[in-house]
Amino acid sequence: MHLKKYTILLMLFFLTSLTNAFAQAESLSIDNYELVSRRRVSRTDYEYTFKATVNNRYAATVINLMATLVSNTASTVVIDGDLAFGDVPANTEQVSLDTFTIRINRRFPFDEKNLVWSFQFDDGVDGADTLSPSIINISPANGDFINTPNSTLSADFRDDLSGVDAASVQILLDGVDVTTQANATAMGFNFISADLSEGQHRLNISVSDNSNNQAQAISLFTVDTIAPQVTVQRSPLPNAGGWNNEDVTIGFLATDTGSGVGTVSPIVVLTAEGGNHPVTGTAVDLAGNKATVSATVNIDKTPPVLTISSPADGSTQRTAQVVISGTVSDVLSGVGGVDCNRSSAVVTGNNFTCEVSLVDGVNTIAVTAMDAADNLTEAKVVVNYIRGAGVQITSPVS
Repeated sequence: MHLKKYTILLMLFFLTSLTNAFAQAESLSIDNYELVSRRRVSRTDYEYTFKATVNNRYAATVINLMATLVSNTASTVVIDGDLAFGDVPANTEQVSLDTFTIRINRRFPFDEKNLVWSFQFDDGVDGADTLSPSIINISPANGDFINTPNSTLSADFRDDLSGVDAASVQILLDGVDVTTQANATAMGFNFISADLSEGQHRLNISVSDNSNNQAQAISLFTVDTIAPQVTVQRSPLPNAGGWNNEDVTIGFLATDTGSGVGTVSPIVVLTAEGGNHPVTGTAVDLAGNKATVSATVNIDKTPPVLTISSPADGSTQRTAQVVISGTVSDVLSGVGGVDCNRSSAVVTGNNFTCEVSLVDGVNTIAVTAMDAADNLTEAKVVVNYIRGAGVQITSPVS
C-alpha cells in the first residue's frame, strides 16, 4: 500500500486557557480541539494535552489516517505529536483515537505559523488515485424550488489528487445534453437555462479526474412562477349591510398547485368598533411567489339611542288611534329602522312617528329601534284607552 503525505499549516490560536484552536487544509483539516489536561511544569513552561477533530472533505473514505505535528520554534515543543484517526468516511468529521501534547514557554509570544500538521493515509494501490472528484455547491440544489424560468445552473468541481479533467464534464438538462452551451472548466460550470416550463426538471452532472475516477450528481428542482391563491375567511359573516355587531376573526386560506404554500399570514381578531377596518393577508409559496388579499371589516356593538316623547307614560287616550313620536340616533352604523308594536314607523332624520291602534283599557306599546349592524334598543309606553268622548257639565253652575 502506498502512503501519500499532505502537509498543512496549523492555525492554532491560544487564548488564556489554550482551548481555542483551528487548522485548515484543502481536503483534510484539523478543525476542533478538546482540552484533555493542562499542567505547569516550570515557572514559564506549561504542557497542554488535546484531542483533535479531523474534517475529511474527500469524496471517499480516507483509510488509516494518521496526523503528525511538528514545531519550528524552540519556544513550543511537541512532546507527543502523533494522532490516529482510523478510517474517516467521506465528508465527515471524526475525533482522534488518542491525544497530542505540546509544551509552551510563556515568556515568548506564541506564533501558530511555527506549528505544522502532516497527514498520512492509505488511498490505493501502488500510488494510484482511486478517489472520485467532488461535485459541490450544485444550484439549484436537489429539492429546490425556483420562481424564474431563466435560471443559472451551476456546480463546483474539486479533486485534490490527480485533478479534474475539464474535457470529461457532461451536463444533461431533462435528458438533453447542454454541455456545449455551458461554461465548463476544471473548477466547475455555469449555464443559463432558457424558458424552463412549470414543473419539475432534472439536472445530471458527470465529471472525471485525470485518473479516470468518475463522479455523478443529480438535482431535481421545480420551476414555479405562479403565485398562490389566497382568500379571506371571516367569522362570523357580516349582515347584508356589511356590518358585524361582535368581534370578528379573520383568517387566510392559501392554496398553491406548484411548489406548495410556504407561509400565510396568521389569524387576526378584530375587537374595536369602527367602520372600514383594513385587513391584509399574504401567502408565499415555497418558490418565493407572493400573493396578497385585502378586506375591510365594519364593527358596531352599540345599540341605537331611543327616546319616546309622546304620549306620556300612563296617560289616558279617548280615541282608538294614538300617534307615538320620539327620537332615535346611532352614531356608528346608523339607524336601520323603528317599529311600534311590530309596525314600521316613519323615520325622518333623528325623529320617528308611528300610529298604533288601542284596545279598551291598558295598552303597553313597545317601540324597537335597530341600527344597520342589527343592534336593538326597546322602549315602552303605557296608555289607558277609555272609549267615547269626554263630558263636561257647564250648567247649572254649582
